[in-house]
Amino acid sequence: VVVNVETINKGFVFSDWYRGSSFENNQRKYQLKVPNEITLTAKFAQDVTAIEKIRVLNVYPYSGSNLKTWMETNGYGKVNNKPIIQVTSVSIGSFPGSHSIDNYDVVVFGFWDCNSSTDMSNAGANWMDKWVAAKKPVIFGHDTLEGALICGYHNNFNRYSSYVGLDTSSYPRRTEWESTGNTSSSVKITKDSTFTKYPWNIGDAGKILYIPTSHDLGQKVINTDNIFLTFTSQSRASTKADNFYLVVNGTGAMIQTGHSSGAATVDEQKILANLIFYLYSQYVIH
Repeated sequence: VVVNVETINKGFVFSDWYRGSSFENNQRKYQLKVPNEITLTAKFAQDVTAIEKIRVLNVYPYSGSNLKTWMETNGYGKVNNKPIIQVTSVSIGSFPGSHSIDNYDVVVFGFWDCNSSTDMSNAGANWMDKWVAAKKPVIFGHDTLEGALICGYHNNFNRYSSYVGLDTSSYPRRTEWESTGNTSSSVKITKDSTFTKYPWNIGDAGKILYIPTSHDLGQKVINTDNIFLTFTSQSRASTKADNFYLVVNGTGAMIQTGHSSGAATVDEQKILANLIFYLYSQYVIH
């Protein structure tokens, strides 16, 4: 059987083939053997090259207000020198304040180790309830969602674990990687997608990228097909559901940026820019 995408509505591009809820392939023309009846669904995304502005609210944990610098000053949120990703920064202690969900396209929480041992406030959680009900894009940074209790009780953050496809309910939960003290300063792309290509071509599946030292902790990935980047430590090979640097579930994501005092390499800044574009494009088609 050969399945082929021929016609796409203006403003959209082919993204992936899915078999049920599982990722199948991302080639427009795809050939496979079919032993019995199956259903393949073609998914489409907004043409990211047509995006002109993405309004981002970065809720930073007292320290780590760096996203605006990475996207605007360093230029990783610019395309052809045009500032597409536009960041508003607010301290978590002042969130949500007067910020309306209608004024932003993506919300980002982070980036600092343990999220400065700070949970989201009840008022922030009420704001987020409306945000996720609208299926708007959200990115959670390192140690925001975590079930190991090493960083204190992040009960309000953990309310949104399922939105990004994680289980943080097993308290206390230490992955065997963290408990043996292992961290990693490199990650591997698990599959090709529009995420890896725009606005920065960060590589194909299997490419190694470099980050400040980080790790995962107290999270289990519910569907491992949602893992976009893994840590490269060999000691993690037997526990794939516990080994992720970036997991994406629809319009929700968690990335392990922030462990090293809010630092980010060039690779990591490009990853974040691509992630913001990708999530926004997924939101537009919902």
